[in-house]
Amino acid sequence: MKTIVLQSYRTHDIPNWISTCLRSVAEWSRQFGFDYVLTGDEFFDYAPPWVRKRCGKQIFPVTDLARLILLQDYLRRGYDRVVWLDADIIIFAPHRLKVDTRAGYAFSHEVMLGEFPDGRVRLSAPSINNAAMVFEKNHPMLEFYRFAAEAILHHAPPGEIERTAIGPQFLVRLHQAMPLERLTSVGLFTSKLIEDIAKGGTQLFARYARQFGYPMAAANLCHFTHHFADSAERQKLDPLFELAIDKLLATQGRIAPS
Repeated sequence: MKTIVLQSYRTHDIPNWISTCLRSVAEWSRQFGFDYVLTGDEFFDYAPPWVRKRCGKQIFPVTDLARLILLQDYLRRGYDRVVWLDADIIIFAPHRLKVDTRAGYAFSHEVMLGEFPDGRVRLSAPSINNAAMVFEKNHPMLEFYRFAAEAILHHAPPGEIERTAIGPQFLVRLHQAMPLERLTSVGLFTSKLIEDIAKGGTQLFARYARQFGYPMAAANLCHFTHHFADSAERQKLDPLFELAIDKLLATQGRIAPS
């Protein structure tokens, strides 16, 4: 099956840890014989002008739609299967990351680790997101997803659009109506979990892994928290991300409790 893996990130001011993430995906693609393309700022041109105008500075809905149109474009170029992986996904166990599906498409299984106001750890119920996606040629899901995303943006009331309106928010509601196929090897690591891994913690990772419920081969590192941080916060976050990535790569994600 002729497969291409697609990603996008800006071509300037790239954090070192993002470069490591992108490199891990490119290497995984080569290992499995997949083509690989990384797009820069031209990626945003895939979103129709009316979408860019409607969303303005709200970049997330624009990227959520642009990736769907990008994927459609590469299927039209003759690929049998397209894979999207967010730029902040680190593949730490490439031999465990599989993109074969039973249904001809898949979104990403999600469990999120957060905390209550009193500091206690909170683990979400299993959910779904669009950080990792797979679509095979001639399957209707990609066309339907684009149609639904554009309809949501067309009919969105004036004002700010929810960050996840055509991403996880939509997919969760769709999953309630019909079971969606999921990739089950890409975790979602929030800043709290990343910081704990960077500092040598293991118990929090073990709790997360149990709730996630599947062997993990990669992790979505929640770049959106970095996006909303100020420069001082980013200077604190970047070294933690780099340390956590180093530990994940060194152990292939097998961080055992001490």
